[in-house]
Amino acid sequence: MKRLTLSKAKKKAWKAFSLWYRKKSCKNGYAVCYTCDKTVPFENIQPGHWMTGHTNTNYINVEYIRPQCKYCNLILKGNQGIFWERIEEEIGTEKFMYLRLISKDFKDISVEDYLELEKIYKRKLEEL
Repeated sequence: MKRLTLSKAKKKAWKAFSLWYRKKSCKNGYAVCYTCDKTVPFENIQPGHWMTGHTNTNYINVEYIRPQCKYCNLILKGNQGIFWERIEEEIGTEKFMYLRLISKDFKDISVEDYLELEKIYKRKLEEL
């Protein structure tokens, strides 16, 4: 039997997390983009990161993610200026600075860890 690679396990975990996060962010099939305030349908909402780089610390971590429309997340590359202003206001300067500081920390996440995250978010999705 072929062993699952870290990359494939990470993608599986992200897929489960992303689906859960998008559904959790929607009401009646729509969500409001965190950075432009536009109301968009489920298909056009994405989990946007306010810290770029997608390190293991911030990749599948709700503290670094808010719902964004595809335009803000992809075309505007996260609309970072507005994102940072709003997230700092929402969580406070102290927590904002702390999360920025630890966002680049190396966190060793194994295939098994990602598979466990996949299970967790699939379970959370069922609970919605």
